[in-house]
Amino acid sequence: MGGPVGTRAPAVAAHVADELGLAQPLLPWHTNRTRTAAAAAALGVLAGVLGKIARDVTLLAQDEIGELREGSAPGRGGSSAMAHKRNPVAAVSVLACTKRVPGLVATLLACMEQEHERAAGAWQAEPGVLSELLPLTGSAAAWARELLEHLEVDAGRMAENLARLAAAGAEDPATPPVHAELIAGAIPGARVDVLERAVHVHAAIRNGLTPAEIGEVLMHTAVYAGVPAANAAFAIAQRVPTEEG
Repeated sequence: MGGPVGTRAPAVAAHVADELGLAQPLLPWHTNRTRTAAAAAALGVLAGVLGKIARDVTLLAQDEIGELREGSAPGRGGSSAMAHKRNPVAAVSVLACTKRVPGLVATLLACMEQEHERAAGAWQAEPGVLSELLPLTGSAAAWARELLEHLEVDAGRMAENLARLAAAGAEDPATPPVHAELIAGAIPGARVDVLERAVHVHAAIRNGLTPAEIGEVLMHTAVYAGVPAANAAFAIAQRVPTEEG
């Protein structure tokens, strides 16, 4: 609204901004597409979150797992090929939308590179992309709301699956037993005080963990706790076996 190079009367831009409830830009922003790109990126992140939720539902709703299912009206999600099957319609609809979003976001990011003060083709490509990106993300959000509002969680099936996995681990001689101290051994990698770290390492050793097993646990938790915390934890893990004798 400021004209091709920002020379149009400022009152014009001020009036339009006021009518639309927008902030009036101080300078022309024909080739500054950071706001457009930031909006696209935010929509992309939202779509990623919604897609993660929907993907978990599709996996956990499989018959062999059966921990989640979509609550729905009778007959919804029925299969014409398998009468026993109930398709997760809302989750599938979310994923159908979110799968298209990353490419659209990438296009808008690519449009940030523009010539001098007026792009030849870049900003002209934005409206069509936005007209797809916004309804796709909005539709995904609407389907996700319906999915979560009617989601049914089978806590009993979850307990059965955990019990089955625990039994399989105990009966398989190739699988080492899971000690409580192996989990506690991960705590030294977290940001806790030195005394608490040492206590957990002592407990792990007294309950049968070897220094190698403790080191492996710390190596994995270092990814999450950070290098400084991991270095401190390794130093304690090396000192404690000597103290234990």
